[in-house]
Amino acid sequence: MRVAARIGVPLNGFGGMLDTAEINLEDTRHMYSRKGIRLPLRVMELAYGDDFAEVLIFGEIAAGCLVRIHSRCLFGDVIGTDDCDCGPQLDKALDKIFDNGGGVLIYLHQEGRGAGLIAKARGLRLSEAVDYDTFTAYCALGYPPDNRSYILAAIALDKLSAYLPQPLAAIGLLTNNPEKEAALATGRRVTVIPLWTRARTERERRYLAAKVRRGHLNPPPELTEPGSGGRPGLQLLGPLALATVLVAGTHYGLRPRPARAEHPTAKAAERMRALLDSAVDLLTPLPLPEAFPTPA
Repeated sequence: MRVAARIGVPLNGFGGMLDTAEINLEDTRHMYSRKGIRLPLRVMELAYGDDFAEVLIFGEIAAGCLVRIHSRCLFGDVIGTDDCDCGPQLDKALDKIFDNGGGVLIYLHQEGRGAGLIAKARGLRLSEAVDYDTFTAYCALGYPPDNRSYILAAIALDKLSAYLPQPLAAIGLLTNNPEKEAALATGRRVTVIPLWTRARTERERRYLAAKVRRGHLNPPPELTEPGSGGRPGLQLLGPLALATVLVAGTHYGLRPRPARAEHPTAKAAERMRALLDSAVDLLTPLPLPEAFPTPA
């Protein structure tokens, strides 16, 4: 199997250039052990514009294989913070891939939701000072709340499909993020497999709640409160209804994601919306119960 990396090649339909050079994917094949399971591993690197990714192919893949798109998080993936779900999600995704005998990890270099490590640290500092979630803090600092793109992930799967005996006409996507599903859905059938993990700290719980408001799949309530669970009290029904409207607005385009270059008025509107999200989070200790079934 040969793939391309490191020469400027036009991308049909993507309006950009992909850095590529002909390499033999089989030249990277070696055995990889994880938690007592040993699988062959092949790797490739891709670049598109300012985005860069490593693609790890575990085992022998075919249509229907598991795929995880993961944006780099130094704090969660490497040094093990308890305040976000990035590390546990990556670990759980790899568990599922290895238990299934193979799959694909697409590791995107999009630290801090595409804003970078410095912006991420500044956002965390502000969130501590004024009790914002990180989406609100980013807006207050002038950053887009989420500046990631998943074009490179779609390109990676297209390239793998071109070199497999049969294309990846269907995949099982390990994600809670509908934007990842939408990015990969062109030309293939995508089955979303939720990837929920238990909140370990109050900060992580609030971060998960903020992601739900922005359209992510809603975790079962027993995972959002360490040591507790169940339905929220009747006094929360009003805030929950408001949160439902906010989430629905994200899903159906009533609150579109801002472009990377924003008009000042649009930027102010996004900041106001993020502040409202933060207020809802304070009123809503639990995300909406039973909005999605608990995975087996």
